[in-house]
Formats: sequence, C-alpha cells, structure tokens
Amino acid sequence: MAGKYDDIRVRRVVAGLDENGKSTVVSDGYTETRLVTDAFVLNQIWQVESCPPHVNDENTLGTEAVIPPPPNGFTHVLATFPPDSSWNYGSGGYEASMAAAGATESYVESDADPGMHQTDTVDIITIVSGECVVILEQGETLLKAGDTFIQRGTKHAWRVSGDQPCVHSTLMVGARR
Repeated sequence: MAGKYDDIRVRRVVAGLDENGKSTVVSDGYTETRLVTDAFVLNQIWQVESCPPHVNDENTLGTEAVIPPPPNGFTHVLATFPPDSSWNYGSGGYEASMAAAGATESYVESDADPGMHQTDTVDIITIVSGECVVILEQGETLLKAGDTFIQRGTKHAWRVSGDQPCVHSTLMVGARR
C-alpha cells in the first residue's frame, strides 16, 4: 500500500552460547523498543553502552525508543519515513516527533528545512527500501535502496518525495565535537 509505514516491525535474532559453550540462538522475536510518530517509525534493534563492546554484552535498550545513543556506545535502528505527502511536514510535526524520540535539543529551527536536526553522532545509514533526499545546509542528494550515507554530526533533514516509505538501517555511534 502506497504510503503505509507505521506497521513495520523488526524481528531480532540474537546468537549466544548455550550451557555447553556452543553457539545457539538465545532469543528470537520482534524488538520491543519502538516509537511511532508522524515523521518516522523507530524500531531499535540493539544498543551497547560503550565501545568496544565485549562479545557477550547484553542489549542495553530500554522500553522507550530514543534517538541519542549512549555517549560512548551505539544504537542500531531501523527507521521508516513516510512520504512527505502523507502528513504536514512543515507544521511542527517533525519537531514534535524529535521531542517524542528524546531528541528535542537536536532539532534545528529552519524556515527553509523544517526537519533540520543535528546529533552528536556518527551515523552509518543504508537505505533498505524506497528512496529519500538528504538535505544539508549546502545541497541535497538523492539516496536509493542500497546506498549508504555517512552522517558525521552535521545539520541535515530527510525528504521522501515519492509515494512509498523509505526504510533506513542506521548504526548511530555516540561522538564528541
């Protein structure tokens, strides 16, 4: 269905060791840490508090999906963005969505680009499906399925101009300025 985006769920399968030290699947199910807003859906998959992690570190995600990862750690998230035509992008909806994701301070006021935001992260973003435009202060670039964008703490916004949602697989790593 064109524009459908808010029902996307992510299955997380985790490997570990059994009681004999043999590799096995230790959990398999939908990720519980999820947020649905007008601007995006976040399905957070895995998080660690500090890097480098130990191979046996447990997932540190809480019950609420928030954008900023731990300052010394990372969060892996599958984010889905609806087409701009399916909601009022410039009416404060993006700012409200950022607030719902615990990232109020990341939102940047901009008349030209209402979704502009900036985080203290290095993000490795791969487009899984659909396409979107990443808008920067000095230009924009179309990203299609299979493209990877490295976002290094700069101001940016997302636009989905077509009629299909855009799904990003994103590894957000806490960074310093």
